[in-house]
Amino acid sequence: MRLEFHFTPDPSAEARVRAAAAQAISDVTEALLTDANRTVPHDRGDLERSGVASVDTGALRGAVSYNTPYAVIQHESLHFNH
Repeated sequence: MRLEFHFTPDPSAEARVRAAAAQAISDVTEALLTDANRTVPHDRGDLERSGVASVDTGALRGAVSYNTPYAVIQHESLHFNH
């Protein structure tokens, strides 16, 4: 018995998978930002308001970042009571 199988991939399949992956990364980074904002110091709310969720769709990478002068200090100072 001989069995032959021919597969012709759908050319748009990769694009659909990449788009779905980018959307999933976006959803996750937004959820992470929401969770992180619950734990940042809230003296005036500046740190929370500076938070951004960003996605590089080409590299399929997401990041959450904060942009205040003291954001790095908050992140790196493990002795702070967070």
